[in-house]
Amino acid sequence: MRTSGTLGLIWGFSLEFIRDRTAMFFTFVFPPIFTVVVGFIIGAFSQPTSHPVGLVAGEDSAHAGGITAAIEANPLFALEVGDLASQTAALDDGDLKAVLVIPPGFAGALSEQDRAQVEIYYDNRDQDAIRVVIPALSAIVDAVDRGLAGNVPRIDVVTTPNTTRHLSTIDFVGPGIISFSIMQLGVFSAINLVARREKKVLKRVGATPATRSMVLIAGIIQRVIIAAIQASIQLVILVVGFGLDFFNPLAVIGVLALGTLVFVGIGFTASSFARTEEAMFPIVQLISLPMFVLAGVFFPLDVFPQVLQWFANLLPLTYMADAVRQLMIEADGRYDMWLNLAVMLAWVVGGFAVAVWRFSWE
Repeated sequence: MRTSGTLGLIWGFSLEFIRDRTAMFFTFVFPPIFTVVVGFIIGAFSQPTSHPVGLVAGEDSAHAGGITAAIEANPLFALEVGDLASQTAALDDGDLKAVLVIPPGFAGALSEQDRAQVEIYYDNRDQDAIRVVIPALSAIVDAVDRGLAGNVPRIDVVTTPNTTRHLSTIDFVGPGIISFSIMQLGVFSAINLVARREKKVLKRVGATPATRSMVLIAGIIQRVIIAAIQASIQLVILVVGFGLDFFNPLAVIGVLALGTLVFVGIGFTASSFARTEEAMFPIVQLISLPMFVLAGVFFPLDVFPQVLQWFANLLPLTYMADAVRQLMIEADGRYDMWLNLAVMLAWVVGGFAVAVWRFSWE
């Protein structure tokens, strides 16, 4: 008896699941599509991103020529050769990731003292320069030296930042953590809205004088309050516990509030495409996962291939994280601030327009 009853429940649950077309799609259709997309993404990483670097060669020697040829042959770099003034100016403008300087008398120092040095100028606010470019340039210099002189390294690589202020990894990641948390808070509001609709709570609210606009506004205000509390806790932890730099607090608060509106609007819009909580979860994952990976919240966008950088330009979190980072730690941004704010405002208007249009009580 119990066995037949259990089988009956299994059959009933299965029929319920099969009738939910959204759940069926995101269970059996979306995973294969996602697998194919990830496969293409991984394949795209075989095409390395090219970083612009400058070279100032103070002399024409075997070592200088070898270093120049090695950098030119490396697909990781796009080399520009020039004088020190023009190259450092390009570095200050953000057109170059680093500038390698081979000083005059370099070959003479090697022959007379068996020791010489080259200098790498870089922007210490640029995580790409710190994590990727400097180690790669240093490795090239060392490889050329060993190839010409044997296994004993004779060239010292001196790194010199072009700014006096040092930004740590937490200064880059901290604003990304807060931005990502705001994104999750907003997008996951869709699950609560679907749950209220599924449990007929919204239907009962609809029987009152409350309008759909009132429901949406109430949900927005609630999420903004929660976001303020959440961000405050995170900021205290990051600033006090990890030494995060924090500038322009009022402007940061404004951008975080705008970002909350962006993702609450996206969440409310997404909720209109699912009838059940079970169907809503994969939709939320579909929205949040690409932004987790590609929006530049934890990794600089320049480490990704161009095709993924193009895709990142379509994501609202990319612009929010860039705006928060520019204001919070006064770092150079990927985009102009006006563009960040314009894109976020466009997402707010578009998101809530669709949310109001597709809103239903049941």
